[in-house]
Amino acid sequence: VLHCLGYVWDGIGFVTHWVMHDGEWRLEFVRIGGRDAALWAQHVAAHAAVIRLLLVYWLTGTRLHTILKLGWRPMTWRGWIDVARQWIHRNGRKSPNYFKKPRENSPMLPCVAELFARWSAEDEREAANERWPLRMDGGAYVVHNGRGGPAEGVVELARSALGIVGVDARLHDLKGGGVTAYWHAGFGLGQIALYFGNREDSIDRAYRSLKNSEEAVK
Repeated sequence: VLHCLGYVWDGIGFVTHWVMHDGEWRLEFVRIGGRDAALWAQHVAAHAAVIRLLLVYWLTGTRLHTILKLGWRPMTWRGWIDVARQWIHRNGRKSPNYFKKPRENSPMLPCVAELFARWSAEDEREAANERWPLRMDGGAYVVHNGRGGPAEGVVELARSALGIVGVDARLHDLKGGGVTAYWHAGFGLGQIALYFGNREDSIDRAYRSLKNSEEAVK
């Protein structure tokens, strides 16, 4: 995410430097493009959809192809994020579900819902200011192309971003990272299953090592 936000990676870590602000020295990350603000802004804009894709994946455990279809309002064939009620609907109202890999609806943590609410508000402002085209397929996408449409090529760009900073992982591994992060934050596997829209027995099988640690603590 830091790479997508336009900060320099040198192969070991993100580069920092000391900068004077109001008479005080502060340690800050070095921006891509240096003093060329336009180049930095161009990089951030090009990776905006990647940031959303990675965070939705990591914070909600939603499947990749489902994230790419999510919108901001109730839809028939696509899922949506309800920021007012703090729920994520992974299926449209008439979309098929699957027994082996169900796409269950689930609540979101308040902090996650707050982040998504900011995105939604940003999109509403941009849509009005930039006059985004009206969409006949259910409205603007959460992960979009800057104009509310599907973000073509965002998966490949996300994989490239992971590779640039030396993360040797598939995008699907982000879900495992999310589950582990929630667990270390104090959530039990049952709670994680609720937030990630999975059955508890499924999470239990996939993350047996965490389950064993949980039982050892008890």
